[in-house]
Amino acid sequence: MKQFSSKFVAMLLVATFILSTAATVSLSAQTPTQMEEQIFTLVNVQRMQNNLPPLVWCDFLAQAARAHSVDMAENNLPGHIGSDGSSVEHRINRVIPSGITHLYTTVAENLAAGHATAEAIVQHWMNSAVHRNAILNPVSTHSAVGFHTTGQHATQVLAAGAHRVLLGKILISVVLLWLHLLFL
Repeated sequence: MKQFSSKFVAMLLVATFILSTAATVSLSAQTPTQMEEQIFTLVNVQRMQNNLPPLVWCDFLAQAARAHSVDMAENNLPGHIGSDGSSVEHRINRVIPSGITHLYTTVAENLAAGHATAEAIVQHWMNSAVHRNAILNPVSTHSAVGFHTTGQHATQVLAAGAHRVLLGKILISVVLLWLHLLFL
């Protein structure tokens, strides 16, 4: 695994935060809490250390993540299914304004509870193959974190934008067409 100098990582983190803030998918800006921002930044450090692009913060995903963290804390229900039976996809669909469809093609959710620091939360996720795979999924483009202090419930939602999958399918189609024409 390629190692980066601490100065390089620090500069990359600043650039990531500036770019992710500028490229936020949002209709109503929400400022992440300090803990949410720290978790998000540490996840992007993990991605960069694995030669993956940083994720972009998305307010829709943040709303869904925060709502689930609150639900888990208030109902003492740590798990991917909400107290109302909702899945991560249902929670995202609740917060996306009507008229917007197919915003995300793939979603994943990481949960943690009882960890007092952002470092402990991200380390917990990186020590789990399932959570690590979600964080290091090269298809993911957007993410957000919701954190509730009661019980220290953290929810991370990751997603792949529809535009990226569509562009990938177009690129594959163009390559296949080119190969077909080349060997005719």
